This record gives sequence, structure tokens and C-alpha cells, in this order.
Amino acid sequence: GLDPGVMLGAVLRQALALLKARQTVDGGRSVKEAVSAMRVPYPRIPATEAALSQWTGPKLGEAVSLLGAAMLA
Repeated sequence: GLDPGVMLGAVLRQALALLKARQTVDGGRSVKEAVSAMRVPYPRIPATEAALSQWTGPKLGEAVSLLGAAMLA
């Protein structure tokens, strides 16, 4: 019963937050420092660190573009 636009918006916000953190990591900070700056709730820290370690900046940028296009459609 959840509106698809609301769900896509939440995923897009998460992807944008990860992209910003990934840029921080690419700038020389550690994954732990970048996630700490995101102020993620404690239970989500390990999953966020894992996601940030696995996603590259270009792939996150591509994901953000695809999610944005899906929101417009």
C-alpha cells in the first residue's frame, strides 16, 4: 500500500547520502569517518559501512541518475 514515488524518494535520498559519503572517502577519509559524519542510527552503521565499501562513486552516480529518471516516470 506504499506509494511508489515515496519509496523511490527514500531510496534516492539514501543513494545521495552514500554518494556524498563516497566522495568523502575518495577525498582521503576512512569509511568509518564518512559514516560517522552521516549520523546513521546505530543499528544501521554496519550495513551502511558495507554499502559504502562496495559502491564506487561512478556506480552511485549512475544509480542516482536511474532513480531520478524513475521518479520522473
